[in-house]
Amino acid sequence: MSLSRLRLRWAIGLGCPLLVALIGYGDYREGYENSMLLLYLAPIAIATWYNGITLGIFMAALCVGADLVSDSMAGLPRVGIWNVASSFLYFIVFAVLLSRWHNLLNEMHRRVEERTADLQREIVARKALEQKIAEVLEANGLVSHPEVSVSVKERKSKPITVVGAVPHPMVYQADRPVTLLEVLAEAVEWLFDIHDKDHDP
Repeated sequence: MSLSRLRLRWAIGLGCPLLVALIGYGDYREGYENSMLLLYLAPIAIATWYNGITLGIFMAALCVGADLVSDSMAGLPRVGIWNVASSFLYFIVFAVLLSRWHNLLNEMHRRVEERTADLQREIVARKALEQKIAEVLEANGLVSHPEVSVSVKERKSKPITVVGAVPHPMVYQADRPVTLLEVLAEAVEWLFDIHDKDHDP
């Protein structure tokens, strides 16, 4: 964890209780007739989003306590247990849903980053493969100044088809894990055998 991230977590851990206290004071000033229950969602949301569900649940309990104390100090004769439990349950459900949403977004970002990295590696490998094939074809006198393009249509298909500007297209059955370079190397060797047989006396 980076130092800036650690500082942010500490700032949120210390700032959210102060925000709860401020909202509780405003709740006390307004009196128990005007509920400020919705405002308590702000520190719960901040704590859950940046520091996780554990701090979010702690802040939910702290908000319920602040609401209870502010109503009592404002002159509310009696606070029902059901009201306290329902408020706490409401805060908990909010924190859990927010935490799941945050985790889902993080997972989506992680998958997008992994997919982007895979595509970048595939592009680099494909360009290197195209260059290698072009060099082999030109070195063996099969094609003059070749322009090679490699594309992958089916990632899990066992039959690998080699087609293009070649005299003998072929299908390679991949019965074991192989790289594209191995397949093309065998295809080129197979083409060389055909070429030699055609020129035998």
